[in-house]
Amino acid sequence: MAMWAYKLDGKTTAGDKVIDSALELEKCNFRPKQGAVKAFCAQHRGASTSSSESSSNSGGAVNYSDEEAVSSYVWDRRHDFVNNRKVVKFVEAVWRFIFYLVFEIVGYFTLVSPTVAPWLGDTTQHWEHWPLHDLTGPIRFYYQVELGSYIHQFLWTEVERSDAVEMMVHHLTTIALISLSYLTNFTRVGTSILFLHDSADIFLESAKIFNYISKADGRVWAKHMTDVVFATFAIIFFITRIIVYPRFILSSVLYEAPVYLGGSDWIGFYVFAGLLIVLQVLHIFWFYLIARMIYKLITTGIEKDERSDDEEEEPKPGGDKKRQ
Repeated sequence: MAMWAYKLDGKTTAGDKVIDSALELEKCNFRPKQGAVKAFCAQHRGASTSSSESSSNSGGAVNYSDEEAVSSYVWDRRHDFVNNRKVVKFVEAVWRFIFYLVFEIVGYFTLVSPTVAPWLGDTTQHWEHWPLHDLTGPIRFYYQVELGSYIHQFLWTEVERSDAVEMMVHHLTTIALISLSYLTNFTRVGTSILFLHDSADIFLESAKIFNYISKADGRVWAKHMTDVVFATFAIIFFITRIIVYPRFILSSVLYEAPVYLGGSDWIGFYVFAGLLIVLQVLHIFWFYLIARMIYKLITTGIEKDERSDDEEEEPKPGGDKKRQ
């Protein structure tokens, strides 16, 4: 069976339900607790095998008292679960790649073409003559699609990720910044931040796509593409979020904004500054994960998303790991 194959009909037999419920496979992602299979088989050992005590799967009848047979059945169930998750994650990565790419294109035609927005070259233009800044149609559209995207991502954040809390904080912070900057007409600095952030995410999702493709048989080329694209992502992330963002965006907010806005007595200044500092803290945290991943790849050859909850499959009991 191919790497991406998994059960499409979702059908189970009565025997499946007996084993699944007894070992609580659904509750632990089809991975039974330690000793559960042995205890399950011991409970049925010695009992006569009847039609109600055996079930049929792709490998044939399962004897409840046969520990190897039950373990093989459990492995098959987990194999299907893991592959199903990989397919879902692959589709999600493709989807995110598409909308980050679209957002960057929209940002390009909003801020760069046909004329470059003056605040991209002179950060004081973020604040000069505020609040009398024109809210053009392209900027309004840029804001709307980005806000909709982050609301969608917040509602569908994977709670099982190791950095799920940080992701939720990031999405809430971004939603607040987009909404508040739109309402107060701080759209110049807002568009600069959006345009700066989307560039790295395009390469991150591309690396994930190639990584999932590389796990299929005969896709060695995708492994090399994963390394190249991920290295590109790491470089762009470091430049845009660790160097450019604090140097030109955060410093502009903290030092230039008070000058042009008449001081820092306005409470909104501290709200915006606080949210932007939270973003920078998250940037540093994620770059630490990226650097740790690169270090592991170089020293041990292990390549795994530090933020992912993906689990590797164990070898199939009594046979080859790959299903036929």
